[in-house]
Amino acid sequence: VNRITTPINALVTTAEAIQEGKFSQRADESGAREITALAIAFNGMTDRLRNFIDTLEQNVVDRTQALETSIEVSRRLSTLLTQDELVNGVVTQIQEAYGYYHAHIYLLNETGDILTLAGGTGEAGRVMLEQGRSIAVGTGVVGRVAQTNTPIVAADVTKDKNWFHNPLLPETKAEAAVPISVGNM
Repeated sequence: VNRITTPINALVTTAEAIQEGKFSQRADESGAREITALAIAFNGMTDRLRNFIDTLEQNVVDRTQALETSIEVSRRLSTLLTQDELVNGVVTQIQEAYGYYHAHIYLLNETGDILTLAGGTGEAGRVMLEQGRSIAVGTGVVGRVAQTNTPIVAADVTKDKNWFHNPLLPETKAEAAVPISVGNM
C-alpha cells in the first residue's frame, strides 16, 4: 500500500505547489511503471503550462512596449514644430523602440504619383536623403502601401516579387510598411 500511496501523495503535494504558482516543482518520475507514467505526463503538462505563461508574459511585455512607443510618438507629434523635426523624431523613435535595423518615412507628392524620402535613420538614411530618393506609387513594398493605403509586411523579402534590393541596406531580411494618412487620402 505504501508503494502506491507514497508516490500518489507526492504527486498531490506537487500538484498543490503548482496550484499555488510554484511552477518549478517537478513530480518524481521514479517508482512503479504506472506512477512513473503519471508523473511524466504531469511534468509534461506543467512544462507546457509554464511555457504558455511565459509566452503570455512576453506578449504583455511586447504589447506594453508597443503602447509606450505609440504614446511617445504621439507625444513627439504634439510638441514638434517643423516637418523635418517630426519626421526625424518619429523614425528615430521607431527604430530605437523596436530595435529595427532601419526606419524611414516617405511623403506623397501633390499629384499623388511619387513618394519622396523625408527622413531615414543611420548612414543609409543620410545617403538616401542626399540622393533625393523617391519611389513611384505602386513600386516596391512602400509604393504598394501608398497605392493601396493598407499596411504590408514582407516577412521574407526574397519571396516578395515586388521588393527591390537597396544596396545601402544589405542586411534587409523583412520589410514592413504602414501608411500614415490624413483625411480621405
